[in-house]
Amino acid sequence: MANQNQASRFAAPAGKAPAGISVVANEKDGTLTITLPLAPAGTMSKTGKSQLLASTNGNKTVRIGDINAKLGVNCYVEV
Repeated sequence: MANQNQASRFAAPAGKAPAGISVVANEKDGTLTITLPLAPAGTMSKTGKSQLLASTNGNKTVRIGDINAKLGVNCYVEV
């Protein structure tokens, strides 16, 4: 339960789910920075074993320099 309470610090407010997942990837000085929205507070996995903090909800195409790359991110805590 402690992990679930800690996870809520990073979650978006309940009911504020983004209409579509907007993923931004920027490369600068050899570092890739990925920006994506936080999941609404209390978003649980389908199995109920983890609380989702952020996800691309599958692979997304992102532009990095002059190439199109596929990116998939899941950030969660076990509860």
